[in-house]
Amino acid sequence: MNLGLNQSISQKIEQKLQFKLSQRMQQAVKMLLMSRLDLSQHLELQLEENPFLDEGSEEELDQQGSELEELTNSGIDNVDKGSEENIDSSQVAEELIEPSDPEPDFGWEDFLDDSISPSERLAFEYSETDGRPQDLESHWSLQDSLLNQIDIITLSEREHQIGVAIIGNLDEDGCLAIYDPIDDGNTYQSKVLNPTEEIAKQIGCEVEDVEDVLIFMQRQFEPVGVPFRTTEETLFLQAKAYGVDNPLVTDIITKHFDALKQNQIRQLAQALHVKTDQVLAARDVISTLDPFPGRRFMPSSSKGQSASERSIIPDVALERVEGKYRAIVNDSGMPRLRLNQFYVDMMLNDFKKLDKQTKKFLESYRDKAIDLLKNIDLRRQTLARITEAIFEVQAGFLEKGVNGLKPLVRREIADGVGVHESTVSRATSSKYVQTPQGIYPLSFFFSAELDTDSGTISTTTVKDKIEHMIAEENVAKPLSDQAISDSLRELGIHAARRTVAKYREQLGILSSSKRRRKWD
Repeated sequence: MNLGLNQSISQKIEQKLQFKLSQRMQQAVKMLLMSRLDLSQHLELQLEENPFLDEGSEEELDQQGSELEELTNSGIDNVDKGSEENIDSSQVAEELIEPSDPEPDFGWEDFLDDSISPSERLAFEYSETDGRPQDLESHWSLQDSLLNQIDIITLSEREHQIGVAIIGNLDEDGCLAIYDPIDDGNTYQSKVLNPTEEIAKQIGCEVEDVEDVLIFMQRQFEPVGVPFRTTEETLFLQAKAYGVDNPLVTDIITKHFDALKQNQIRQLAQALHVKTDQVLAARDVISTLDPFPGRRFMPSSSKGQSASERSIIPDVALERVEGKYRAIVNDSGMPRLRLNQFYVDMMLNDFKKLDKQTKKFLESYRDKAIDLLKNIDLRRQTLARITEAIFEVQAGFLEKGVNGLKPLVRREIADGVGVHESTVSRATSSKYVQTPQGIYPLSFFFSAELDTDSGTISTTTVKDKIEHMIAEENVAKPLSDQAISDSLRELGIHAARRTVAKYREQLGILSSSKRRRKWD
């Protein structure tokens, strides 16, 4: 039976127009997305890898400007006059930020990946060697601290071995936890094991021996409350070490901690046969203890650090010049890169005397160095332009603070500056600006709008009003979301109850039932 189906293989040639970013353009996009810290690390790495780069002072950089232009446009052998290094920075800028650019054929996720550090700012310390703020503070981990303590305490060889095993199984919070992975073919889970039993099996000793060393470390080691197996255990250890002499605190921690976490104050008072005020007083004491004592050793960019424990260094600062605010990109502490004078002289004066392999080597690193220097300048210009455009709209913030904010979306800035919206997103991602009102993330100044009786208002301003209302509420009768919505309506702001609830959750504020501090 013939169904009339025939298969054949054929070839055909067709032309297809594709947009593909050059290596320099890809680097420019990547550098624009980087935070100040990430950029500093990137420049340090380039300085180490590229012999054509050197570090110089401001005066040396100014002096080398003419040499850079001469080297870029020189008639050196084997240099194509139409090659990329002869494109000036303004042309590079137009190629990078042109709104009408078609979608490139490389993976944008490589450049928009949030894994390029969330760009929290780490604390900076000055080095005694060169006076430059260091990018990363010297990190002394929890394990480092505990191992140092165990090494200076007199213990038997077996006890020392057990102590090291305990330290090696602590997580970043200081909790002793050992898990057994379970793979049933469909899901990957883990089973929590008894840590003292597992350590005893690993070392070949009695569980009581592990318990003895664990208790010894809990009593003698810093930070207080480490190591621990449960949150209740570390809180109890801290309360005991700090001399908290309140049986109610101990009972709540050891017997009723789940009820406390659920804010079941009235039920706790009934179960413990005390007044609600006594439970609240005990809760206030417990709140001074640290459920994650090991986190104080985490880097400043890690979860759990408060703003006071790290220093934020702005990427750009606003300075008033002749009655107008100008954006000044903060380059302090950054590597001041220049071309290595030795190789510059070699290419300008002795290039024809060099062998082919050496010429190729120098040309390759020269191109990379010049591209990097141009991209640094391009990033600086783009960040400054976008920042100034933001505060042309948000000028009211500079005088009035949050109440002066206007609704603003990135598309509006992109249209004003003449760049693509994605360029604005990259330029403002993980960047901080110093203003007369303090240091803020650049992303803070973008927000949607809500209708008011007289027009529109920034949702950031509305959130600020909600936060102030809750801060000033009667803790015995906290404001409900509907009550807040009604109060906003009295101010002429149209925010439904569900909108208020969404903003409250974004602010990390509990519902009224969980904020209540007194009960009848």
